[in-house]
Amino acid sequence: MTYNLYHYFEKKIGPFKNLSKLSMDDATKISNQIKKKGDVFASQRNDDYLMIRRELERKARDIFIKKGGKPINAFPHYMTLEACNWLQTWYMEPGIITIDWNSDGDKGPERYIEVQIWDEQIIQKYL
Repeated sequence: MTYNLYHYFEKKIGPFKNLSKLSMDDATKISNQIKKKGDVFASQRNDDYLMIRRELERKARDIFIKKGGKPINAFPHYMTLEACNWLQTWYMEPGIITIDWNSDGDKGPERYIEVQIWDEQIIQKYL
């Protein structure tokens, strides 16, 4: 069975922009600007969101490596397995990129399943 991965983003900012790739100071500045503006879903995030996000990404990366994975990137890019219309509501002008993905899994997403991309080469043509 063939599935699609979906990446949702703000059109005016572009796809695969990642707060985790920035320094903590720069990511905090952008996060604070989003919160101050208050017009998108991300403006509702807690003050400790970035710290928690980076810790969870570090744990996920460490587990991936322990299982034999060889991530190229220090931080992942986020996608969902199949469409999630709810995620489009997070953005003023949502953009969507889809990438074909095959899986042997027979269970579909109940709300959404997140996919982390740890290699820029996979998404290079969209940058």
